[in-house]
Formats: sequence, C-alpha cells, structure tokens
Amino acid sequence: MDPLDSCSSEARLRLGDHVRALRARTDWSVDELAARVGMSTSALLAVEQGTADIGLSELATLAEAFGEPISALVSSEPSS
Repeated sequence: MDPLDSCSSEARLRLGDHVRALRARTDWSVDELAARVGMSTSALLAVEQGTADIGLSELATLAEAFGEPISALVSSEPSS
C-alpha cells in the first residue's frame, strides 16, 4: 500500500497549496505542468484542490518538475 493513499484531507490540501504556489512561481499553466509531469489536467487540478490522493511516484515527479525535494511539497511550512 502506498503511504500516501490514505493521507489526511489536511495533508492533501497542504500538498495542493504547495503545488499551486510552485506552479505560480514558475508561471506555468495547469495544462503545461500536467504535460510536464504526465498527468491529465483534471488529475492535476484534483491534486491542487486537495481532492485526490497521489502516489509516491507522482509526488516525486511533481517535485522533480519544480526542481524541489519532495519535502517541499509536503512541508507544513507555506511555500514561498
């Protein structure tokens, strides 16, 4: 079982906030980031809205796209 499969709604919302902030920082559209990480736009939007669980491999792919460690996406600290 993937450790992120049953993450709390708070953790999903925090992940979504970080992804959205990093995407804004890079000035990428949802469509552009989705294409870069091989996700559908609707799946990426669900991640950003905190309504979807993602696996560790997807989390790693997102972090790599931003040039950040995975911890930057799951930190309790706000993204800058």
